Amino acid sequence: MKKIAIVLMLLFVGLYPVNSSAEETITWPEIAFPPFDIQSGPYKDKGLLDESRKILQQDLTDYQHEKGELINFKRMWELLRKGEKICYAGVIRTSLTEPIGHLSVPMAVAPSFVLIIRKDKSHLFENKSIVSLKDVLEKSNLHLGISSRGYGDKINAILDKHKGDSHIHVRSGLGNFPALMKMLFKDRLDYVLAYPSEGMYQAKLMNKENEIAIINLKETYGDVIVGRVICPKTDWGRKIIKKCNAILKKKQSIEKFRDIDERWVSPNIRKGFRKQFDDVITTDTWTSVD
Repeated sequence: MKKIAIVLMLLFVGLYPVNSSAEETITWPEIAFPPFDIQSGPYKDKGLLDESRKILQQDLTDYQHEKGELINFKRMWELLRKGEKICYAGVIRTSLTEPIGHLSVPMAVAPSFVLIIRKDKSHLFENKSIVSLKDVLEKSNLHLGISSRGYGDKINAILDKHKGDSHIHVRSGLGNFPALMKMLFKDRLDYVLAYPSEGMYQAKLMNKENEIAIINLKETYGDVIVGRVICPKTDWGRKIIKKCNAILKKKQSIEKFRDIDERWVSPNIRKGFRKQFDDVITTDTWTSVD
């Protein structure tokens, strides 16, 4: 009887294999990047990228999903270069990200970067609503604050020409953008480079949303930033990105992602943004995998 029980047990295990392979687990790192990736406060886990990640995880049914540790972008780049089994939903395709990870088709769309200033300092920018970043950076008396991350190839190229300049202040580590906004209100900075929703969200948390103004950049005016899923440049990463692409191309998924993105766009530009979103999803089919 004992032998029969063992045989039956082995047959049962053979018919119902336990999926314990580490390859079937995706770790999704947390990055303090509100309002896209929100770790605390009234909108915890409800940011644009938080919500988008949940949709992907629900549809990636072949995998277990694990919340990773809270890190910054620099640390994430290091992990991707090492081939760690992590993915992140929401990076820009740039000369930095392409070599270190496989990238999906577009997942998220957001209005491009702007300058965040205090309203009482508008005169320093000649009260203009649009300026050239290249020209403003030539004014060494105006102090700029940036986070240690990528801003897309156009802006990165401009910033690189001023690398090391004393009037450009770079903050790294966790909570770098809130720190920059505090510096702005303490008069230690004259302007901060950010997404418009990022600046408005942080100002609202500080109860200072009526004290800031947004200046558009000539170099990127009318552009949108396109976010993609990134996984390591390995066979494991390629396989996951292929599955992500299949999800992202579904009409039902596209509508869900668009609804999420629109929530973080100012109501006065929402109609135009919807068209931009649809244009991006229709025309930008680039991905690093076949």
